[in-house]
Amino acid sequence: MTKKQKTPRKMNFINKVKWLFSNNPKHQMNQKVNELDEKGKQVKQLEKQLKINVDKLQNQTIKLAQLQKHFHTNHEKTLKETKELKEFKKEKKEIEHTIKILHNFIGHIPDNIADEFVNSKEFSRFQRTLCKHFKDYEL
Repeated sequence: MTKKQKTPRKMNFINKVKWLFSNNPKHQMNQKVNELDEKGKQVKQLEKQLKINVDKLQNQTIKLAQLQKHFHTNHEKTLKETKELKEFKKEKKEIEHTIKILHNFIGHIPDNIADEFVNSKEFSRFQRTLCKHFKDYEL
């Protein structure tokens, strides 16, 4: 058994009642129960907030996975397009070189055949194509 605490002598009646009430074991137990109830409410609020945070995290994880998939897909596409662009530039250089050879060749054919080609529809098409696709090309 616990020792009973002595009531201080110099207290007014209301303070003595408060002091006795606060030292009453039932009151202390009720206070503990109230404190536990309050802590239980706080725990439930924290659980709700935790659930909300977990749900947000799951949604963000899903979005991140989608973005990673999108990035990977676009990255692969970009690599493929870069490779195709390099191949196109290489082919363009080869075509330019071939056309320069043709141009030089046309300059060495007999004048009557060259004049006939220059006056034909094929020459105007040839000239339009070269000027359109090869900006630095001059006839």
